[in-house]
Amino acid sequence: GEADPNGVLPYFQAKHIGAMFRGDANSTTGFCVVTGITNNFTATVQVIQAFGGDFAALGGAPIWYESIWSDLRGWPRSVAFFQGRAVYGGADLDPTLLVFSELNDFSQLIDVAVTGDTYTASIQPFKEFLQVPRQDPIQWVIPGRTLYIGTGSQEIIGSGADPAAAIASDNKQFSIETAYATEHVQTLRISN
Repeated sequence: GEADPNGVLPYFQAKHIGAMFRGDANSTTGFCVVTGITNNFTATVQVIQAFGGDFAALGGAPIWYESIWSDLRGWPRSVAFFQGRAVYGGADLDPTLLVFSELNDFSQLIDVAVTGDTYTASIQPFKEFLQVPRQDPIQWVIPGRTLYIGTGSQEIIGSGADPAAAIASDNKQFSIETAYATEHVQTLRISN
């Protein structure tokens, strides 16, 4: 199939090949992966989850969501598992971004509800931009009783504001622990 996410401005670039897109229209959701670029307005895709009949004939303009990770957007610099979530830290375009998966579903990273999904804030995936200088990327993320995050100039601790509950979009806090710079290395926790 072909996908044109906006149809107005040139959008597609060669590095979009391999990127996943989600389309929503009239309570119908589908997923596809870009397999080729025809021009800046049109891409060839492989459908991963059917869009439900003739997607274009559903009426109204579909809303397109681009995958957060791709050769164009970058890939996470670090990954950890923390309190039932996969946590992805840093990327080329968003070096201070943390992405938290859905609780107990590491593959679900979309932070808006897909048709038919019912999320509560304690379960839904969410994103957090660390309040650090833009040029100060996340270097590593390691789990423990709290989530330790290292950047180029400081170490940050993340946890639920309510320590009795898992970290969530409505239960989170991040605080600077040290002002020590770190490198992008494999970390090892000695104690917690």
